[in-house]
Parts: sequence; C-alpha cells; structure tokens
Amino acid sequence: MKRNVIWAALLVFLFASCKNENIEMQRKVSFTVDPSEVIGSFTYEADEGELESFNSNYKLRIHLLVYDKMGDLAAAEECYLSNYQGIMNSSLTLWDGEYTAVAITDVVKYDDGVTSTYWNINGTDCLSNLKVSDAGNDGEKHKILGISNYHFHAKEGADDHTIRVKPAGALILVKSSNIHYYSTVVRYKLGMNKGTDCYTFNSDGSYAVAAENGGENYEWHAGYFDPQDYNSTNDCHYYHFVMPLGRTAFQWLGKTEDNVWRYGGDKMSANIKIGEEYLIRFELGSSIQVQMDLVNGEKTID
Repeated sequence: MKRNVIWAALLVFLFASCKNENIEMQRKVSFTVDPSEVIGSFTYEADEGELESFNSNYKLRIHLLVYDKMGDLAAAEECYLSNYQGIMNSSLTLWDGEYTAVAITDVVKYDDGVTSTYWNINGTDCLSNLKVSDAGNDGEKHKILGISNYHFHAKEGADDHTIRVKPAGALILVKSSNIHYYSTVVRYKLGMNKGTDCYTFNSDGSYAVAAENGGENYEWHAGYFDPQDYNSTNDCHYYHFVMPLGRTAFQWLGKTEDNVWRYGGDKMSANIKIGEEYLIRFELGSSIQVQMDLVNGEKTID
C-alpha cells in the first residue's frame, strides 16, 4: 500500500512538471534602438554636420512597435531624442513567443509636445494595417525617414535586442547658383514624373511603396525655392528626402510673375534606391546648366 502511494505521488509530480513546461511566461524584454544609420549613408553635406542635428524646436521621434505572430500589436513605446546620435532604451513586458518589431524614426516639431509632423503613422493596432503617410509638409532634411523590422523570440536567455534603423529612401542635395538671374521668376521647383505618399507593411514587417507614373507630366516635386527669400546671397541649397521610386525623371520648372510654369534645363533621370544620395547642381544664366550625380553607392543615372 505504501509503495502504491509513493508511485501515485511520483506520477502527479511528473504530470505537473510536464504541464509547467508548457506554461507561457511573461518577461521583461529590453530593446536598444540605434537611429544613427538612418543618416549614416548620407555622407555629402553642404555644411559639415548639418544632417546630424537640428534646432531645439525639433526632436527625433522613435516609434517601437512589437507585433505577435498573428500580427496584432503586443506592446509599443515612443521616445524623443535631440539628434541621431542618441539611443532609445526600452523595456517591454511580453509573453514567451515569436514577435516582429518595427522601428520608425521621423523628425517632428516639438514645443512641450509634438506641434507638427512630416509623416503620419496610422493603423498601428495590426501589422497589416500599419501605414506611414506623407503629411504633405515640405521638411527638407527634417523629412528624412527611417524604418527597420526585427524578428525575435521572447524566451529565457534572449531578453536583450538591438535594432539599427535604416533609411527608408534616398536623399537629394540641391545646390543652386546665380538664382537672381531671371528677375521675373518667383519660384523654382524640381519636378518629378513619379511619386507616392505612403509606405504599407507586409505580414513579415517589410514595407512596400506603390509609385504613380505621370509620364511626361511632372506632377510631383523634389523641393523648391523662392529667389526673393535669398536677397542677401546669389546661391542657396536645400535637401529633399525621396521615397524609393525606381526609374524617375526630374525636370526644373520656373514660375513667372504671371503664374505660368516653364521648363528649364535638361531632363535628368535616376533609379531611386534606398540609402542613395544625389547632388543636383542648378546654375542659372544665359543658358541653364543642370547636373545630377550620385555621391554614394553605384552609379544608376542615365
């Protein structure tokens, strides 16, 4: 009888042990999000260091979104940094299991809170609904966007993860000279025959861009400038962030005082890829000179 009791107790212990092995546990999972590589590949600057930081009324915002294997939002956090050299440290409570993290960086105007954005981030409740959309504001270097996804398993012994965010498009630096040569022109813009306004996400956390093609019509633009804003100088420059669009044509246009747009200079084209940086020179005179060069990566310009 005593032996039967011992065997019964042993069976109960073994059964309980098997059940405990299958019990899901909650644990603290730590993340380090490094945004420095968002601008790391953009090495050409008009003025040294101007891409790395910004004025005190701007902040670098980081969204950390963690989705379970069904694509539902499991945890989220955001933080604000002074520049791209800062680091986001986060600790989130997650059940054991497989997850996809999406880290998004963008620059926002900030005065005791966000006052203006260049990108709208919506549909965060589900990975398949996640969308990052152009807010319609020209932001020059402040519009640089970073996106990365990261797959991990929350389990014992794997509680620390590092996400290095990458740029989600290309950067154009436009340098213009002799900008007051045509006194009747009130605005110059760099037209594009392709454009899009949002990133959508797949179930694995990767993103896609669906570009529209305007053919010979330059409905979109890669920045603009008004000569009257630069009365004290004959030269100016600006940056423009471009989503990956594939083969895209660029054409300078000038708007005269009678509100008519006219083409100027030769057409340029490039196969816009993530992480590339282009330098466009625009020189006004008796003839308009334009030149487009890739200043990093492989040459992909016609």
